[in-house]
Amino acid sequence: MINPNVMYAIKDLNISTESTSVAEINTLKDLAYKQAHFRGLADCTAVTYKCHINHFEKFAGEEFKRLIRPDSTYHDFKPILIDFLEHLRTEGYNKRTIKAKFVSLNSLFIHLLDDGLVSINPIPDFRDIYLKTTKMPPVAPKQHLTVGDIELLVKTAPNAKLKATILVLSMTGIRINEYQKLKVGGFDANEPYIILEMNKDGTSKRVNNILPISEQTAAAISEYLKEREEKGENITRLSYLFVNDTNTGKVDNETIQKQIQKIGERCGLHNPDKNAISIERLTAHTFRHFFTKEMRDRGMPQAIIAEMRGDKRHLFSIQDWYYSISYKELKKFYHIYIPILKI
Repeated sequence: MINPNVMYAIKDLNISTESTSVAEINTLKDLAYKQAHFRGLADCTAVTYKCHINHFEKFAGEEFKRLIRPDSTYHDFKPILIDFLEHLRTEGYNKRTIKAKFVSLNSLFIHLLDDGLVSINPIPDFRDIYLKTTKMPPVAPKQHLTVGDIELLVKTAPNAKLKATILVLSMTGIRINEYQKLKVGGFDANEPYIILEMNKDGTSKRVNNILPISEQTAAAISEYLKEREEKGENITRLSYLFVNDTNTGKVDNETIQKQIQKIGERCGLHNPDKNAISIERLTAHTFRHFFTKEMRDRGMPQAIIAEMRGDKRHLFSIQDWYYSISYKELKKFYHIYIPILKI
């Protein structure tokens, strides 16, 4: 029997609930996208699922759809999954991306299984045999910025927006997508702190959404907001803290990456060659690595670093679920270890 909770997604996609065939399924990617939203996943995760399933759908075509029936076995799906895996490796996808694509496929099969369209999910067994490694794969070396590098980048930044951007990313360790969604109402220059936005459904991956920031970071943000006001922009609490170059919405990820890399190139910290190795490249994510390494080297407790970064609690021992870190405690340790830059 098909789960009534997902009937709306099946109906919207014209999937027949009477037949075990999927001849009526036009797009598996839309099903994956709708179901991800129904589960309460973040929109960026739902979009990622959709893109991965779309890639698989284009590769597998009608051959895969013909396999979606209740009598198909693991060995029926195995050949096409092996072909897709070989295709990904031939195209040069790294292990992390390949793993992510099969996570998306696993999610799709869970829903097909729940809808009664298949009687088996082949992905877990396939991953155990063909994707599971007994040792950690080698990690590409990352560029390790120093406090001096951050100071140089801030001083080289051509405007208040980019100075504040570099400080926010390097002095908090937040993700680029969290930075993009910051709102003016979530910034307090006196405390000082920033409040990270929740997901559309009111949930968050973090335990603490209020993060302390250094006085230098707060001063840089205030200078940027003052500059926007002087240009005549009507700033409200709901305005984005960082806006695009036309002041019409939040900053674009690709644009901010290019602007950061341009500053990095001037400072000798970024190699613009597309074939440059990772240790020679500067991205917004490099600042997250800087924050983690710098705080660890300065002796900040691992739990505080993890709380600032927004790491998932299951990465730690089970007793961490019973240890709640308050904002007051987070602020106390943060200001002990965060460096004061010579800017």
